[in-house]
Amino acid sequence: MSVVYLVALIAVCMALLGALAEAVWSVSSQPAWSEPRRALSPVITMERRTQALPFVGVDRRAPTIDAHSEADKLAA
Repeated sequence: MSVVYLVALIAVCMALLGALAEAVWSVSSQPAWSEPRRALSPVITMERRTQALPFVGVDRRAPTIDAHSEADKLAA
């Protein structure tokens, strides 16, 4: 029976050493994002827009007069 326990102990030790070796290997290897990338190259495409549409709507980035007057009302 002690031979079975010895074999089980050796198997567990080998599994732990294998996991430790894999962890050390993965930490010591160079990460994928630090490897040099391939050079960019231009891609030739066709212009698929058939109509030149004007801008429609309100530019949300530009403050309106109403927003300033609302802010003045709140500050007063």
